[in-house]
Amino acid sequence: MEYLPNDYNDDHFDLDGHRDHLVGKALAKLAEACPTGDEGLDLSLKMLGWALFDKVGETFENSKV
Repeated sequence: MEYLPNDYNDDHFDLDGHRDHLVGKALAKLAEACPTGDEGLDLSLKMLGWALFDKVGETFENSKV
């Protein structure tokens, strides 16, 4: 039986090999879920998280910038 690789990427269960992606997604989601009250800090944390996750465009979709 041949092994068939799963080419589907859902950005959730397939993050096992990318430590930066795991840290980035966690940081971005934490920044969204627990705002500090400082808009600049919140945006910076989200930008850093999404940059580590290689999803920089996600930062600007729901921001005021």
